[in-house]
Amino acid sequence: MDAFIQIENLTFTYPRYSDTETVSKVFDNLNYTIDEAEFHTIIGAPESGKTTLSRILTGLVPRYSGGRIEGAVKIVGIDVREARPQDIIDIVGIVFQNPDDQLITTRVDSEIAYPLESLGLEAQLIDQKVQQELERFDLADKAGRNPATLSGGEKKRLLCAVLAAVSPGLWILDETLDEMDPHWRSVLLEHLQKQNSTVLLFSSKMGSKSKYSHRQSTAILSQGQLHSDPEAIEGFAEQDGLRWKPRTQPDADAGAAAGAAAGAASGAVAGAAASQPLLRGEGLRFQYPNKGDFSLQVENFQLYPGTTLTLAGPNGCGKTTLAKLLCGLYTPQGGHFSSPYFDKTEVTANFLRSSAAYMFQNPDYQIFLSTVAEELAYGLKEAGRPHEEIHELVQTAIETFDLPPAETAPSLMSYGTRKRLQAATYWLLERPICIFDETDSGISPKDFAALIETFQSPERALLIISHDAELAAHFSDHILRMHAGRLLPEGDS
Repeated sequence: MDAFIQIENLTFTYPRYSDTETVSKVFDNLNYTIDEAEFHTIIGAPESGKTTLSRILTGLVPRYSGGRIEGAVKIVGIDVREARPQDIIDIVGIVFQNPDDQLITTRVDSEIAYPLESLGLEAQLIDQKVQQELERFDLADKAGRNPATLSGGEKKRLLCAVLAAVSPGLWILDETLDEMDPHWRSVLLEHLQKQNSTVLLFSSKMGSKSKYSHRQSTAILSQGQLHSDPEAIEGFAEQDGLRWKPRTQPDADAGAAAGAAAGAASGAVAGAAASQPLLRGEGLRFQYPNKGDFSLQVENFQLYPGTTLTLAGPNGCGKTTLAKLLCGLYTPQGGHFSSPYFDKTEVTANFLRSSAAYMFQNPDYQIFLSTVAEELAYGLKEAGRPHEEIHELVQTAIETFDLPPAETAPSLMSYGTRKRLQAATYWLLERPICIFDETDSGISPKDFAALIETFQSPERALLIISHDAELAAHFSDHILRMHAGRLLPEGDS
C-alpha cells in the first residue's frame, strides 16, 4: 500500500527576484513519507523551508510563486505539482502561519461556508456544517463579526473551523499552535484524533507538544533535508537554536521591581520598588462598539524599568487590547495613565505613542517600505538623525538582528525574519517601553532570546504577550494573567 504522502527526490529553488539576490536550493533531493492517520511534527528554524514545503503540498508553490521544482510529490497518489489547489481542497487543507493571508470574507460564518459552497454542497448541509463548527470552536457569538476584528488566536481558530467543516484527509498546520491558548490546542488535537486525520504540523520550536496518538513522529528540517533519527534531531535542534536555554537569574534590584509591579498589577498594595514605574494605569476601562459584551477593566497596572513581564491568558481575553492602550493606539474610556519615572501625574496618548514600542502580532501591519534599509531608516529620519549616522545605525541593526542585506525587499523575507525586522526598527528608536505581542510565534527560541536580550536594559520595561509557558519561565521576572478583560489576582490561573 502506498504512503498517504510520498515525497521523492524533491528539489526546489525559488526564482531570482533581483540581480543582487543570491539564490540557493531550498530542498535538495528530499525524501519523506507519511502514512494515513499519522501525526508528523516537522521542526525547523525560520527560512529552513517549512512554509515552502507546506505550500508545495497544497499545490500553491511553484504554481503562484514561480521557481524550479524536480522530483515527485504525491498525496493519495495525486501529483500535487499538476493539480490545481482548488481541486484538492477536500483532500488537503492548510492553516497559514499568517492567518490574514488566508481570510477572504467579511463574516465569520461566511468564511466557513465559502469552501463548502465551492464544493457544491446543498444549502441545508452547508448551514448545518457551519453551525456545527461555530459551536465546536466557540465562535457562534462571533458569527456576524468581520474576521479582521478577531484576535490572532481567534483567527487561527476560525481557520481550523473552516478545515473541520471541509474535513480534508490531510491537515497542514503551519505554526498554528503558537497563537492558540492551551485549551484550544487540546480541543483541536482531540478533534483531529477523533476524526483519524493525517496531520503535518510545522513549528520553529522543540518542546512539549500535546500528545496526539501512538502514531506520532518528529523530524527536523535543516540544510534542505528532513532528519528523523533521534540523535540527528537533537544535534540539529542544538545547532539551529530550537530549544529554550536556561535563563540566568535576574539581579536583586530587577527582582524587587518585578515583585512590586506584580503586586500592583494584581490589585495588592505595592511595596518599595527599585525605582518609580515607567508607566502606571489606574481604573482603565475600554469597550469595543462591535465586539458584543467584551469590556476591559484593569484597576491597577504598572511597568517598572529593568523588568520583563509576561502577559498570559486565553485567546480573546484582552491582552492585545490592553497592549494597545499602553502604547496609545487606543484611548481608555475611563481611568488614566501616569509616569512617576518621568514625574508626570498624567500622560497623553501622544506621550505613550512616542514612549512605547509595540510589535503587532502580524509584522506586516508595520512593514510598508520596499527595502530593509528604508524600513530601518524611516523612524530615524522622522527623528531628524543625520544621514551618515542613519546609515551606520542601519548596518548595526542588520548585523544585530541577523537580517538580510540592506537592499532586500521585506516581502521576499520569511515571516520570522519580518518579525526580526519589525523589532529592529523599534530597537533603533530606543523606546523605554517595549511590548512584544506574540513575537515568539514563527521564530526560533535562539532568535527570540537574542531579540529579548538585545532589548533588555535597566532603563527599559519589556512586556511579552505569549501562550508559551516555557518562554515565560525563561524570560520573565513575573507572569500576569488575564481573563475576560480583567487581570487576575496573583496565584489565580
